Amino acid sequence: VDAWYGERMDRPTRDRARTVAAARRGEIAARAPLMEQLRNAPSPYWRAVAADLLEGWAYEPNVRSGLIDAVGHTNALVRANAIHSLAPLVDQGDAALAETLRPALEDPSRSVRFEAAWALRSDLNLSSSAGRELMETLAVNADQPSGQARLGAFHLSRRDGAKALEHYRRAVEWDPYSPGLRNELAVVYSMVGQSQRALAELVRACELAPEDPSFRYRLALAQAEVGAMAEAIASLRRTTELDPNYGRAWYNLGLALNGQGDPEAAMDAL
Repeated sequence: VDAWYGERMDRPTRDRARTVAAARRGEIAARAPLMEQLRNAPSPYWRAVAADLLEGWAYEPNVRSGLIDAVGHTNALVRANAIHSLAPLVDQGDAALAETLRPALEDPSRSVRFEAAWALRSDLNLSSSAGRELMETLAVNADQPSGQARLGAFHLSRRDGAKALEHYRRAVEWDPYSPGLRNELAVVYSMVGQSQRALAELVRACELAPEDPSFRYRLALAQAEVGAMAEAIASLRRTTELDPNYGRAWYNLGLALNGQGDPEAAMDAL
């Protein structure tokens, strides 16, 4: 681009593209320009992009506050994306946020109502208008592996592990080469106490995506859960090789090494 166009390309659109690319890589440097974009971009559609990409930092107070403000935006896509990015905080038990999002169940836009219903699914009244719309949407997509996975997530949030397991198993059966689906199935197996099955799914996920550090990290945790500490340490080391900035992997590696009687190596990792 520099060779073909030179200084003509040094303009806001290029900066914005770089911010989007950095955000997709999870780089913290993207957070501040995304917040600026969320608050001040002239186009609501670029505000919606920012709202979507800020999900990974939604736990930070200023980002959380900015996304809550965006829930009241006049553009439906901005509102929907802001709710989507806040939803994981509701999953983690943020009751105040859940109440803040509840009025969006009556939003004039169906996409906004759906995002609100999904965020509040754990205690949503399924006989309500928003509850019926949610179940209709889930049913429409139930013939796809991703739709089965979403049904699994729905039942898991409603504390029905057996039903969740049924849907996640079907999702993996329909798409056996998806490491992400196998990872989600492993999480459910672990939650219902089937640690060995969880371990097997994570081993397969790592085979399907050998360069993905997140799957390797979760494999390490599963190995530690069943007492295979040597294998867990090897998986944690591999995680840090794949991503030297994976802080949680270094932290758990330090704990594991210390537990195995190697405090010097543990301190190096920490």
